[in-house]
Amino acid sequence: MQYGFTVKYDNKDYPVTGKDPGGADTLAVRLVDPYHIESTSKKGREVLYTSKVAVSVNGETMTITTKGKNADGEPFENVQVYDRQ
Repeated sequence: MQYGFTVKYDNKDYPVTGKDPGGADTLAVRLVDPYHIESTSKKGREVLYTSKVAVSVNGETMTITTKGKNADGEPFENVQVYDRQ
């Protein structure tokens, strides 16, 4: 699976190239503050899922929380935590 995107932190929709794992064809990203980003992934005008990225003040940990609906329409929430090596 390969996909990519280039965005500005202006909360406007930008195209996703390749195959996004959630099926999104656009992504809008908003910089909340230096440690938090919020994004919305859509297919057409339908919101598929939203994500919140938080980076610790010391830069050692990043947490990504994603919420939306799966392909069957069931709600899901996924939390990923990354520690700097």
